[in-house]
Amino acid sequence: MTRLDPGLSEEVIGVARQSLRGYFKGTAITALITAPIFLVPLLVLRIPLAVPIFILYFFTSFIPFVGAWIAGAFAVLIAFGSGGASAALIIAITILVSNGGIQSAVSSWALGTSLKMHPIAVLLATIVGGTVAGIIGMILGAPLLAAVIRSVAVFARHRAADGLEAAERARLLAPTPTDHVDV
Repeated sequence: MTRLDPGLSEEVIGVARQSLRGYFKGTAITALITAPIFLVPLLVLRIPLAVPIFILYFFTSFIPFVGAWIAGAFAVLIAFGSGGASAALIIAITILVSNGGIQSAVSSWALGTSLKMHPIAVLLATIVGGTVAGIIGMILGAPLLAAVIRSVAVFARHRAADGLEAAERARLLAPTPTDHVDV
C-alpha cells in the first residue's frame, strides 16, 4: 500500500475546499442579483412579510432548479391573500422573470466563473447528483465534479514532476559516451 505525500494531500484538500467555496459563492452571487428583482414588487405592492420572503428566497436559491421557485410560490400565496388576484399575478410574473431567464443567465455566468467549469458540465453534474443522491446530490454535484477535476490535475502535475525528477536522476547517474573503463 502506498502513502500519499502530505503536501499532495493538503493540495487536494485545498482544491476541494476551493471548489465548494466557489459553488456557494456563485450561488450567492446569483441569489443576490436576482433577489432584488423579486423584492421590489413585493415592496411596491406592500405585500406583508416582504423581508422574510426575501430571506427565504435567498436561502432556497441554494437548492438548484427548485429552491427559488418554492419561495416564489410562497410569495404568490401571500400576495394573493393580502392583495388579491392582481397582486398575485404581478408577483407570479416577477418570479417568472427573476427565476426564468435572468437567474439562468446569471447562474451560468457566476457558477461557470467561480467553478472554472463549462455551464453544461455544471448542469449535467447537478442532474446526475440529483439522480444519485436527491437534493443533497443536486447541491453538491457541481462542486464535487470541480473538486475531482482539479484533484486529477494536481495528481497529474505531481506525477509529471516526479517523472521529471526520476529522469533527471537517471540522466545524472547514467554513463556518458566519454566515460570509459581501462582494462
